Amino acid sequence: MLRKELNIHTFNDLLNHFPLRHIDKTKVDTIASLSSGQEYAYVAGILLSMDLIGEGRSRRLVGKLKDNTGIIELVWFQGINFVEKILHPGNQYLLFGKLGFFMGMPQIAHPEIENFAPQKMEGKNSLEPIYPATEKLKSRGLNGNNIRKFTAELFTKISEKDLPENLPKDIIDQFKLKPKILFLIDGLGALLTAFFLFVILRTFNEYFGMLQTTLTYLSLIAVIFCLYSITCFFLLSDNWKPFLRVISIANLLYWSQVPYWA
Repeated sequence: MLRKELNIHTFNDLLNHFPLRHIDKTKVDTIASLSSGQEYAYVAGILLSMDLIGEGRSRRLVGKLKDNTGIIELVWFQGINFVEKILHPGNQYLLFGKLGFFMGMPQIAHPEIENFAPQKMEGKNSLEPIYPATEKLKSRGLNGNNIRKFTAELFTKISEKDLPENLPKDIIDQFKLKPKILFLIDGLGALLTAFFLFVILRTFNEYFGMLQTTLTYLSLIAVIFCLYSITCFFLLSDNWKPFLRVISIANLLYWSQVPYWA
């Protein structure tokens, strides 16, 4: 079925079946906090009632879910028999769906349903992907949630070496070099600082009031930083992180002490 409907033949095809979007279930909403400007709602509470209303095409199942802050209405127009079997008034549930308002009351049509557990009140750890699925797949019980579970399970079975690199080598090389550019930027910045301190400030010292010796010492330190960073940029190929950490700390200490030298 996946082959015919979504052209998924292999595990690699499944990995490249990308989600349409991601939804935020990292925070459980209180019903009172829901507003008309909110697209989706993720709420937890006790199911108060389930009532069949109308006949024929207008037949629908209407439920009410209550938390400590308010009540939200739940509506189903299809799959009513199935919903009646799995939901029971008096039990607690977590529900997610597109939020609407009817006569001032928040409402979700055809919400996603989860059994409630106290630890779920903290929300999900990350955004949840929404995968596309066809109507034929949905009719066979294979929807986007099932595809998400298949993909999540697949990620637990593979490692980094199982995934081939798909970026061109020149782009990879560029990104490998990029962190070292920080040394070049720092070196040029230090050189500019030395020039500013030793030439500009010393020339117009009467306007700034700093001692000539202080400006000389500060510019000398900046020159040392410049030589260190430029040397790292040209000579380091691997294991550059400790050296970058050293110059970062040195810069932090340098600029934090400048006001005391003034």
